Amino acid sequence: MEMFVIMAESQAVLLLYILTGVLIRRLKLLDGPRIQGFMQFVLYVTLPCTIFNSTDLDFSAERLRAAWWTLILSLLITGLSILLGWLLFRRQDKSGEDKIIRFGLMCSNSTFAGIPLLSYAFGQEAVFYASIFIAPARILLWSAGVSLLTALPLKSKVKNMFLNPATIALAIGFIRLLSGVHLHPVLTTALRGIGDLTAPLSMITVGGILAEVNFSEVVEKRTLLFSFLRLVVLPGLVLLALKPLVRDDLILAVCVILTAMPAGTMTALLARKYQANDAFASKCITVSTVLSLVTVPLLAYFL
Repeated sequence: MEMFVIMAESQAVLLLYILTGVLIRRLKLLDGPRIQGFMQFVLYVTLPCTIFNSTDLDFSAERLRAAWWTLILSLLITGLSILLGWLLFRRQDKSGEDKIIRFGLMCSNSTFAGIPLLSYAFGQEAVFYASIFIAPARILLWSAGVSLLTALPLKSKVKNMFLNPATIALAIGFIRLLSGVHLHPVLTTALRGIGDLTAPLSMITVGGILAEVNFSEVVEKRTLLFSFLRLVVLPGLVLLALKPLVRDDLILAVCVILTAMPAGTMTALLARKYQANDAFASKCITVSTVLSLVTVPLLAYFL
């Protein structure tokens, strides 16, 4: 019950941010280009600061073992999401919806929604493990994920896999953790202040996107099917598998909650960039995001 309350309260905070985004979008204080600008600012500035700040911890062998364990679990869970998508949606329909569903199962909104949620619920150490957990998904996003939507040269895949802001921030932060280097308090305060913008800005951006959507047009059989797989089946399987095995409650919560995140906003952005079915991608994002406000706290009840 305690975990349910923590998740419900954290989701309530994020919901208020989302509603703020909806409101200012409806009041025309936020338009399409500004939404895009917010997303770029979060991806390239505030989120890397959040990830880097999360490594400002005292080094210990126990923490290092937990980090490696988190990475291994992430790889297994990512493999499960890829397998599930391939088994159920490999027919490559002409509409491109199957590709979008497979992409959405592979890459969730762990960056925009998951990290802020875990930060509110469990603090800085949870963000550290969450940053490690999402690393394989970030690599897949820019390699196998993009390959689902378009053909991409091997050189571009490798570049995208490792030269993205989140991966670079985690690598630099991990070096700092292992070396025991501490930054000047002025710089630490500035980086922390910038990182603290991640949750409100990311959720306001999501709200701005949702404000453009007619909900009567997005609730359909396939978007509900995707949401069921993304929000219930995948995290449910992970919970059942890990509950008896993982004794660290924080690691268990990180793995299950991040697996339970809705479709990522990058699903629609990349679908639009590579001329895939971005309309269907937007529908999946909308439906799964709204439903996740209910499913995540309910899932947390069983942690």
